[in-house]
Amino acid sequence: MTIYTLGYTGWKLDEVAAVLERLNAILADVRMVPRSRNPIWNSAALAKRFADRYVWLKQFGNRNYKGTFEQIEIVDFAAGAQRLRGLTSGGLAVMLFCGCPDVTQCHRMVLADWLAKSWSADVNHLTRPDNRNSGGQQTLF
Repeated sequence: MTIYTLGYTGWKLDEVAAVLERLNAILADVRMVPRSRNPIWNSAALAKRFADRYVWLKQFGNRNYKGTFEQIEIVDFAAGAQRLRGLTSGGLAVMLFCGCPDVTQCHRMVLADWLAKSWSADVNHLTRPDNRNSGGQQTLF
C-alpha cells in the first residue's frame, strides 16, 4: 500500500480529482475542522464531488492546529487508523489531505509516518501542480 499526502493550497479541484482517480485512492481529510475560506475545499463540497472516495477523519485531526509543528496532538490515531483500514480494504490507496502547503510543517507528515510504520506502507508527498517543491515533497508531474 502507498500513502500519499497532499496539501490543497495551490491546487485546483479538478487536479485533485485527476490525481485521486489515477492513484485509485480515497481522499482522507485529516483537518481538525474541514472548512476553508474557499468553499470548494469544505467537507460538504468535497463529499458531493467525491462521494464514497471522500472521508473526513476527525480522529486524525491536530488538536493544536493553530499552534506550531512541535505541538502536534493527534486526536486518536488508533481509532483513525482502524477506520481508514476498513475504508481501504478494497485495495484503495490513501491520500491524506490538508490545507497546509508545506508537508514538513503539517501534521499529515506525522500521520503518514505513523501509518507507514503501522502498515509497512510507502509514503509519497505530492507537490502542487506548478511543480514548486515545498518542504521536501516529491514532484508529481
